[in-house]
Amino acid sequence: MGIILYNQGKTRFPRTFVTLLGVVCLGMFSFLYAGQSGGGSVILQPVVLLSKFILLISIVFTLNTRRWVYQGWLLLVGLVLLALITSLFEYSTGWHFAGSQLQQLPDRPPYSSWVTAWYTNVNDFALFLQMATIPALTLGLNPTTTSKKRISFLGVWTISAYLVVHLGARAVILAYPIVIATTLGLIYGNIIRQTIRQIPIRVGKILIPLFGLVLTTVFVLVPNPTNPGSSIWIRWQLQKAAVLGGDVWGHGWGSSPTVISQTSVSTGGILSPHSWFGALLTDTGLLGLALFLVFYGGLVVGLARIANLRDPVPVMSITSLVALPIAGLGPSNVLFLPMFWIVIGLSISTLQVSSWHIS
Repeated sequence: MGIILYNQGKTRFPRTFVTLLGVVCLGMFSFLYAGQSGGGSVILQPVVLLSKFILLISIVFTLNTRRWVYQGWLLLVGLVLLALITSLFEYSTGWHFAGSQLQQLPDRPPYSSWVTAWYTNVNDFALFLQMATIPALTLGLNPTTTSKKRISFLGVWTISAYLVVHLGARAVILAYPIVIATTLGLIYGNIIRQTIRQIPIRVGKILIPLFGLVLTTVFVLVPNPTNPGSSIWIRWQLQKAAVLGGDVWGHGWGSSPTVISQTSVSTGGILSPHSWFGALLTDTGLLGLALFLVFYGGLVVGLARIANLRDPVPVMSITSLVALPIAGLGPSNVLFLPMFWIVIGLSISTLQVSSWHIS
């Protein structure tokens, strides 16, 4: 609070940030209210997630100019290059850094021969690769970027996409058409740019939460249309279990496995939510999900409404936010991945500096 008071004359947060803060506080309150007891891992979950939120806050405070926000997005591309170099080193030498080798995965291609630098899960690594290379794709497709840089950026993105496809991360692969279509539409689609500039920000704050309410209803009332045991079937069942067990204000950060296990919904033995939609339902309930969707919708529409879409920085933010719901179906709980909070933090900073530029 002291930091906020000290910086109130220097840093202005978008009002949507207050809603996100409310979601985080609700998750902590729900954890205390639920009175969970047990091992240290249960108590550790809210602390871990709170550290991710502190990372987001540090991004918003630090990256308060367009130049710094741009450098922040480029840093993600640099991390991808570092990850690729690390993976190549591990693969060629057979020596692995701590926590980097794939663990407890089927002994079949590509799992038996590929490593995921810094990640022990294919889906987590694939999400990192996709979200961190969206800036490279945006700059590679942007006509104002020099030819040499465009080739370099598109080369990094292509290699990353190939690795994701080779690793078979289906949720992230499914998000790639959305990423490409969104980026091309925002950069080259004059009609699209002109149309979204006419959309009031309140549309995102209202329609996105309504869409979330419709989804919660569908998961409960509509029978699962997929084959039992399939990946899509499991994810549908997980969301249904999250809706039925989430309550009004949830059970606290990190409660998803416990909540899902206590429902009567069959999930094929999988207890992790596999989406931020299900995680928010179990951890913060319907109230927390609604608050987050108000924040999320306002952030996406706010960026599209006021940002200069010929500037690649807002395009990076919008594309990342649009891809996040689909790509987030792969990891067991995307809320506990730093990339989730980094993308949101950079997007808040993007909206912040865009608002200052207009005002």
